Amino acid sequence: MSVGNLAITALLSIGVAGCGSTEPLYEAQQQADRAADLLAKDFGKRPQIQANLSNGKLATVNVIFESGQVSQLTVSEIESKVNQAFAGTLKEQPQRVLISVLSAPAKTSAPPAK
Repeated sequence: MSVGNLAITALLSIGVAGCGSTEPLYEAQQQADRAADLLAKDFGKRPQIQANLSNGKLATVNVIFESGQVSQLTVSEIESKVNQAFAGTLKEQPQRVLISVLSAPAKTSAPPAK
């Protein structure tokens, strides 16, 4: 587990402990995982999806694609496919959906540093 993942897990654990119950977060993430499975059929690979709750309500869902998955699509096409997947898997629609694209590292012609 990377340091970043460890930090996120620790923060989630602290935040969830204060909420009293982990069931809504667990259920929201299971639904998000089902949406990722559906999106994998459209994009060839599962995007990362993170569900965030606020006062027990689905506040924000972050969908993160790799650039190669969506490079030939418009933002509207990506948004439409994400919304279709959410309509079929999420019990409640989130207040906000954040769609991100991770860019590939730039290719340089410079020689490697010594």
